[in-house]
This record gives sequence, C-alpha cells and structure tokens, in this order.
Amino acid sequence: MTVAQKNVVWHVTLLVSLLTVVPPAQGQAGFLPRFPASAPLPRAADTPGLPPLQLLGLSLHQAGGEVTADRPEFDSSVPLTMTAFWMPSIRLQASVPVDVTMWDHLNLISQTRGFRAGPEPGAEPWQVGSVYTQQYEIPLAPVASQFSGLSYLLVAPKSASNTASPLPPFQLLHTLLRPAIIERALPKEAMRAAFPSASGALAKHVRMGMGSDVTFETPEWPEHVRRIGIISSLSYRSVAQGEPVCRVLINEGGPDARTVHLLSGTMTARCDYDLFQRKDLNHERAPIFESRDSAQLDKDGRPTLLHTYFGVIDLGAPALRVRSLRFVCDSETILDLYGAVPLLE
Repeated sequence: MTVAQKNVVWHVTLLVSLLTVVPPAQGQAGFLPRFPASAPLPRAADTPGLPPLQLLGLSLHQAGGEVTADRPEFDSSVPLTMTAFWMPSIRLQASVPVDVTMWDHLNLISQTRGFRAGPEPGAEPWQVGSVYTQQYEIPLAPVASQFSGLSYLLVAPKSASNTASPLPPFQLLHTLLRPAIIERALPKEAMRAAFPSASGALAKHVRMGMGSDVTFETPEWPEHVRRIGIISSLSYRSVAQGEPVCRVLINEGGPDARTVHLLSGTMTARCDYDLFQRKDLNHERAPIFESRDSAQLDKDGRPTLLHTYFGVIDLGAPALRVRSLRFVCDSETILDLYGAVPLLE
C-alpha cells in the first residue's frame, strides 16, 4: 500500500469514528450537528493537547421542528430541546457538570440551567473518539420573564467555586428570544387618574429588550382614536431625554398605517428613578402611573419606590380606527410594557 493510499484509509477511519453511532440509551449520532462548536476548550493536564470532552456542536428543536436560522429564534412559550454532540478524548467513566445559560445582549441579565455531560449512572463508559449525543430541555418562559430580544446562548463547563477564572465555553450562539405576554389587569384607580375618559384598554405585560418585537390585535377599540396612552417603565439602562425607546407601528401594512414613538423622559422613565441622584440621570421623570415598594431602603430605612409611568402619543389627523399595534424595541434598555389605552380626544 502506497503512502497516499494509507492517508486515504486514515482519513476515512477518522471520519467513521467521528460519526460512530452510540447505543440508543445515549442518543443518536450519525449526522453532523446544525451549529458546530467554535469556542476553544481548556486542555486536560493528564492528556496534553486535548480536552477530556469536546462539544462538536448542537442541534436545536422547538415544538417538534428543527431551528435552523443562522441566529436561532426561540418561542418563549415552548421549551427548547438542545441535542449536544460530545466526543471524549479519554475513557470517560462519569459525567461532568455543564451549564447552559441565556444572556440578554447587554450581558446584564442571565438564566442558567445545570446539566451533566457523560455516561448515565450504571451505563458503559464513553470511549475515546466516539460521538455521543445527549438531550437537554430548557424552559424559556422563566428567561422571557427577565428579558427578550437579542440574546446569547452559552454552553460552558461548570467552574468549581474555588476557580480563579471560569473555563472557556464549549459553545456561544447569538439568538433571538420572542417576548412572553402576560395577562395583567391595570389598577382601576390609577387608570381613572391617568386616563379619565379611557375605555377598552389593552392590559398586557411584556418585558422587551433590544430587537424584541410584539404585535397586538385591537378589534374592540373605538372607531376614532386620536391618541394612545402607554403604560411602561425602563430597567437596567437609561435612554436619553427625548430619544425613542421603541417604535409603535399602527395598522401595519394597511392604507392608514402610521409609525409613532415612545419617548424617554416624557412618556416613560427608569422604574428605579428614585435610587439615583438627579445629576446621574440623563432623562426627566415621566408622569407616574403607579408606585410600589422596592427591596432597597433609603437613608431613613424606608423602602425606595419603584414606578411605572404613563405617556400619551398623538396620532395626528385624521383620527384612526386602530386595528393592531406592533411594538419594536430599538434601544439598549429593558422596557416593561404594561398596557395601551385608546383616547378619543
């Protein structure tokens, strides 16, 4: 056999080993993962040059269908099933802890689920060079209760509590998380004070981050709406006075479609406004809709208040029959949207 022939045999043998089908108890391998891993891995001290366990990539599914977009988009109402393709470089007799974390795009908020990678208790050890798959189910509703929009999915080895620096991640994916919509009644007294003549309010709580997008149908709204009241607040980061927080697309695609904006400082503001000195803020405080106690105390030992705000957006002339409202968050903050109110004058 020539050197060239030996090289061909070696490459074929390597490819077969990478696609080895493991016992059904460990899952199915035999096809390449949709999202190949690209992050560097730490080297094991006892196996110079190779980590003890490599992640070849991920396959993602929701509601029975595979998620294939370059930036995976997740429905927050449906659990995410993640199939990981693992290849050990040592004979792995026990599983190792792995964290799957979703981060908002500002790297300010995260939700982590802990899993194990490796053979189940009592199962055969994982063999060097074979590919094994394991499935992990990740509920996304708790994540969407904290943030939505542009985000990251991070798969990383769990670091020991005494480790000075975290280990490099196995995988990092840019993702998009659709917001969760929560039914929540608006307080009657606050509604009467802010919007004395309002009727047919849309009462929904949505937590939005940059790139978050949600549409509501409003078939029950009156015929001639001249203004829209918005109840909301901001968290984590401010938006400068007078700058848009989000776009509101009205009757999108229709002949009477319009686009208006929710503005910082006049229509909404940071919910924790009272925790800051005025000189440290870049926007004014919008009219307060409702206040509640926070967990933080002021200098006198009393709870500092958190606020929601109301603002009014003028639709211009003529008055509209509003059939739908689409909110698109364009700013680097967390926007809590609580409701929208049709105003006739």
